[in-house]
Amino acid sequence: MYPAIIVADGTYIYIQKSSQFKFQRKCFSMHKHRPLVKPMVFVTTSGYIISVIGPYFSDGKNNDAQIMKHIIQHDIEEFKEWVTEDDIMIVDRGFRDALDLLQEMGIQTKMPAFNKKGESQLPVEDSNVTRLVTKIRWVVESVNGRIKSWKYLDRVLPNSQIPFVSDYVNIACAIMF
Repeated sequence: MYPAIIVADGTYIYIQKSSQFKFQRKCFSMHKHRPLVKPMVFVTTSGYIISVIGPYFSDGKNNDAQIMKHIIQHDIEEFKEWVTEDDIMIVDRGFRDALDLLQEMGIQTKMPAFNKKGESQLPVEDSNVTRLVTKIRWVVESVNGRIKSWKYLDRVLPNSQIPFVSDYVNIACAIMF
């Protein structure tokens, strides 16, 4: 049996600024400088959506790596059942702190390379691997774009709708395919 190739990435759903201070802190993204929640999207290389998990808060404690760790450690949506040993997970640099956990499960990980300290560019082999990973990752970025093509998900959602974000994203994904 061939290993599955899964591409993972988080996307953003913008929400209103909350009047509750604690909730506002959990939802404010220092990266985007606005309140949002983050669903995690898993797709195949053909663009088929395997799963959308979340949404998660967007504070500094919930970057892509921390969300992936939470999914694995708590076996969200029975993640360990549909990801098997020798599968390949294509991720971006935001997942670097979760690579060890994925590799402990026997999952091969592919991620764009980093420049080593003092280097201005990558060696040729690393550049080629990084280019290949980036070419494969466009699929998840395309799916994220198609999710945002739904007018309702492209706007700032009222806070009263946050409990339903997961349902809305899952419905949009089901209709797309």
